[in-house]
Amino acid sequence: MLANHGIDTEKAYSYEGKTGQCRFKRANSTAALSRYVFVEPKDNALADAVNKMGPVAVMIDAAPKSFRFYQNGVYDDDQCSGELLTHGMSLTGFDLDNWHLRNSFGVEWGELGTMRLTRAKGN
Repeated sequence: MLANHGIDTEKAYSYEGKTGQCRFKRANSTAALSRYVFVEPKDNALADAVNKMGPVAVMIDAAPKSFRFYQNGVYDDDQCSGELLTHGMSLTGFDLDNWHLRNSFGVEWGELGTMRLTRAKGN
């Protein structure tokens, strides 16, 4: 986003699940990024960033099958690693017990494209 001075709409450049060349077209851009900051991956720092800045880009371990086939409820899998971070998501909010995340897989995945992830384990 920063290098391209924008990001295409979902309609113009939807998720394909494969590696390829970037096909960004500025004419389809719906948003631009002027700056970014790194947020410490700690509970209070993430909550504060979401409250003050809005959605935060985060990484998650998407290797377990339970992640790929997540449908609803609070996601909590002991197979998840805090070290093997394989997939980017948007942290959009939180409540006392859970993080609220938006995925790029579309509305057929999870809870209309979103997931609740337990905060209890320092996720």
